[in-house]
Amino acid sequence: MTQRGMELRVGAVVVIAALIAVVGTMWFQRFRFNESRYSFEVRFKEVGGLVIGDPIHVNGVELGKVEAVDPGPGRVLVRMGVREGVPIPDDSRIVLKSIGIMGDRFVEITQGTSPELLAPGDTVNGKFLMGMSEVMGSAGDILSEVRQTVSDLRRVAEALTEGDRLGTTMQNLADASDAVRALTTGDDPRLIHAVNHLAHVSSLLDSMFTGHHESLDSSLVALERAGGHVESAVGNLNAVTADLRDISTALRSGNGTAGRLIYDDALIRHLEATVERVDSLVIDMKRHPGRYVTFKVF
Repeated sequence: MTQRGMELRVGAVVVIAALIAVVGTMWFQRFRFNESRYSFEVRFKEVGGLVIGDPIHVNGVELGKVEAVDPGPGRVLVRMGVREGVPIPDDSRIVLKSIGIMGDRFVEITQGTSPELLAPGDTVNGKFLMGMSEVMGSAGDILSEVRQTVSDLRRVAEALTEGDRLGTTMQNLADASDAVRALTTGDDPRLIHAVNHLAHVSSLLDSMFTGHHESLDSSLVALERAGGHVESAVGNLNAVTADLRDISTALRSGNGTAGRLIYDDALIRHLEATVERVDSLVIDMKRHPGRYVTFKVF
């Protein structure tokens, strides 16, 4: 075998081994040649480091990839590429989760039961769940709040124990309890008088209502009828008030004869001038009747 033939064989073996490695890697990663997908968008408040190519699980099975991440004011739009033929109902639950403590992200889709399916180009809302990385990042803030709470409790305890305030408060509470117990268990004349007075008032009320149920019922019926009449009268009064308001508005705006007589100064002056001319005509007719009336005898 020549040297060149040996080199060709070694090169062919290397190429075949590389192809086997690539195909095997794609196989283990569930890669499918010429896999067709349809895309829709999901709106999140935050994505916690989600990047293009992160997996999409549908009911626990990886069936898609993240195709684009578009941040915007107050939201992040993520374009999901799901394998063609996998139905996603529009009431499906779409949650952004993390894998392990390192914070790697994936999208979990739990299919709903709606007959309406997401179509290419649709936009729905998703939810972001904090992972271990976010929880560990916020642990410092939680510890600071715990320290502040403990400090506040310590100050409250010091204020209560200062000058035996706590002991004094407890003693006052015990004295008040003893006084109430003595008042309720003893024969205090004030308590007996109050109970007797309450019993007397109760008997008076009972005697006042006994035998007068019919009159009370009739009085209640009469009050109900009177209330109905009053409601009707109030309605009529409101209607009259509205009419008066309309009339007043029309008068103020100068509409109609009455409004013009009240607010149109030109009309008033014209009427005054007409009256003056009529007066002058009447006076002239009295003084010179021959100008206006002529008698001829044939």
